Amino acid sequence: MPVEVGQVLKGKVTGVKKFGAFIKLPDGSTGLCHISEISQSFIKDIETHIEVNQEVNVKVIGIGKDGKVNLSIKQTEERVAPPQSRAPRRETVKDFDSLVSDFLKTSDEKLKTIKNNKSRRGNGYNSRK
Repeated sequence: MPVEVGQVLKGKVTGVKKFGAFIKLPDGSTGLCHISEISQSFIKDIETHIEVNQEVNVKVIGIGKDGKVNLSIKQTEERVAPPQSRAPRRETVKDFDSLVSDFLKTSDEKLKTIKNNKSRRGNGYNSRK
């Protein structure tokens, strides 16, 4: 029975490369699970997440005109909500307000310095009109 897009199958990892894992499917064909489709989190070293002969659930996410099968492991897993910030929102606003206040203070000081330097140059230097 040929594989179809959308199917979830059990496969066996036959090879691991830097860019992804080759997985043998029940019908005897082999598909590729790209490194970006292995986990919901960032993967720096693929070999820390998957190994040869490991059995995995995969979803068929595409079949090319040339017959190449694209697979996903992460689409078979439940989505994990990203961790929420532990800091209260009020503190974040306070921090932002203080940052803006500091920025404005620094900007005003720099503008005063620039104006003072221009006035010290003398009458003839900037008198072009």
